[in-house]
Amino acid sequence: MSVTGGAQPVCAWTPECRIDQLWVAAVLPPSAGPGLYFEWTAATQPPARGGLAPISSGQAPLGMETTYGPRTLNHGQQYQVMIFAGGANVGQAYFVP
Repeated sequence: MSVTGGAQPVCAWTPECRIDQLWVAAVLPPSAGPGLYFEWTAATQPPARGGLAPISSGQAPLGMETTYGPRTLNHGQQYQVMIFAGGANVGQAYFVP
């Protein structure tokens, strides 16, 4: 899985498969407490079979819809993107806008 940097990151993965969830979360120090700090999430909406790469941050692809956010990404902040298929995490990557 890869993610471009910049103000409008784009994520892609190989081999290309349909995903049913995508999460973008800020990476914060342990002192911020446990848990993920979501900036944007998207999920498949039935009867769609899932989204395909590439996906631009904050823009749900065909077959998916935004379920949280998107919030504005902060320049210099590290973020983690996670993709899921069939309930399993099938990829993750980090980026800094």
